[in-house]
Amino acid sequence: IFQRFVAAGFVSVMLDVLEPYVLNDRLHYIAPEAMAYFIDHCKASNDLALVERCLLHLDVTTMDFDSILSLLRQHGMYSALFYVYSHGLDDFLSPLEILMEDIFD
Repeated sequence: IFQRFVAAGFVSVMLDVLEPYVLNDRLHYIAPEAMAYFIDHCKASNDLALVERCLLHLDVTTMDFDSILSLLRQHGMYSALFYVYSHGLDDFLSPLEILMEDIFD
């Protein structure tokens, strides 16, 4: 479906309607390409908190961890950072280390 919106030039329309589906747990997965568009869309509208809220409702086991974790750390989105590390990577120590580094730097 996402590719059809891209081809038609209506990507922003689809990205605008994703939020309620994700937050109401009706959509549990966003393909990596669509997630990249979603993040860029949220950056453009200056609403990266939306990315954090949505990540807390998504299956993060198949995401591009490098780009997501970098974004979360760069913008101090610690709730989603803990969620991605614990649910996606089964790593409970790294987010604590990151939080402590950020607190004491």
